[in-house]
Order: sequence, then C-alpha cells, then structure tokens
Amino acid sequence: MRALALLLLTFPAWAAPDLARTRASGKDFAAFQDGLALAAKVQPELFPNGIQGIDAILYDARYLYLYSRRKDLPFREVNRWHGYHVYRLSYKGKPTMREWGGCRGGGGSFIEKGGLRGRLHDNYLECAPLSAFIRVQRVKKGSIYTTRESYLATIVHEVAHQYQDQLSTYDRPAPLDELIAKVDSIVPGSSDLGARSIREAYAEWCELAVSEKRFREHFKNMLARADTASQDPHDIGMRAVRAVWKEKRPAP
Repeated sequence: MRALALLLLTFPAWAAPDLARTRASGKDFAAFQDGLALAAKVQPELFPNGIQGIDAILYDARYLYLYSRRKDLPFREVNRWHGYHVYRLSYKGKPTMREWGGCRGGGGSFIEKGGLRGRLHDNYLECAPLSAFIRVQRVKKGSIYTTRESYLATIVHEVAHQYQDQLSTYDRPAPLDELIAKVDSIVPGSSDLGARSIREAYAEWCELAVSEKRFREHFKNMLARADTASQDPHDIGMRAVRAVWKEKRPAP
C-alpha cells in the first residue's frame, strides 16, 4: 500500500474549528484549479513524462468534486475545465479534522466514501477546500501552510508523489539519486523511515522548486523548516532537499 503523503500535524481538540457545514466556494474552486494549473505549467521542468493520468478530488462537507479526463463516468457532470470533466457526487460520512487540514495523494478515504474504487486512474490526489485548509492549519503551532500560496504549493507536492508513482523503477526523476544519498546520510534509506523520507524528499523538492520564484515567503519558510531535528519523514526529506539545493543551486 502506498504511503500517504499528508501535510498534517496533530492539534488540540479544543482548538479545532467547526467545519461541519463547510461547502466549497467559488474561491475554493479557483484555488484548487490554480493548483492543478500550476502543476501543468511546470510539467516541462518537473514532470516531463506528463501528468495527464492523474485525477483530482476536491471535497467539502457534502460533495466530492472529481476532476478527471475520463468522459464516461456515471456521475453528474457539472463543469468542464482545461480538459477535465468535473463530476459532483455525494458520499458517505464526513471529513475528519485531519482531512480538512490537508491534501494527500493515493490511498485516500474518499475513494471508498464515494464508491470510486476502480473508476479512477491509478494515480489521484484529494484536497480539502482552501478555506478549510487554512482554518485548520492556523490552529497548528508553527505551521507554514496558512496561505493560499502554500496551498497551491501543496497541490504540486501531491502531484509530485503521483508522478513518481506512475514512473517505472528505472525512470528516476531528477534529482532523486542525489536526494536518496542525502537521506541515507541522515537515516538508513533501506529502513521504512528512510524509504518514506526519500519519497517525501522528492515531493518537497518539487514544492520548493515551484515556490522559488512564485511564492518567496513559502520558499523561505520551507528552507527554514529544514533546521528541525524532527524524525518526521517530511522533515528528514526537507533536510535532504536543502542540502542538495545548496549544491545544485548555490546562492549568487
């Protein structure tokens, strides 16, 4: 089973915002689509083999909005956007507070909640609306994911995971070999923690690359986050990314 790439932290239950009736707004759809459009824009640089086979889901308290290039799915089509057919469907249950605060790729619960198993491409991502994402992130001490820009960068991060998953073992995206070596100097790459850290390092690299010129504040926050000694795979991956980044893109 694929490891979930989920940019989430725990937070006190008393601080959790009430999102039980959250519905995706026009601004939420615009942000989600801007994240997908950004991933497509940087495809030549970061995802040269293409990302057309990646589906995406935006969820709120009532509906799933499925963005797929498949035109024959048995759901109500409510829009078309940049080659995607946008379907709306009801689902069972409600998002958890963790799900309200993040995006993740592959193995998500909404595939089961919406009865989508076997109907999507193998590679897909799921995201909370921007409005809910920010509200949850703001109650997390030290979170750097509290802006629209960081939300867009997160979507690119999750696309990176799915892009890597769809490549063959022998088709290794740059600079994966360098990142593997750096992670291995922090924690054995052959361990479970090492393998998860390598996976996160590649996605963190793509997130940092897309932020360098577009989202400077988020770019700086990501590099600063590498100062932690945390053993979380995201943080280990980010330490490897910063080391490789300094080697490959030295300061002027």
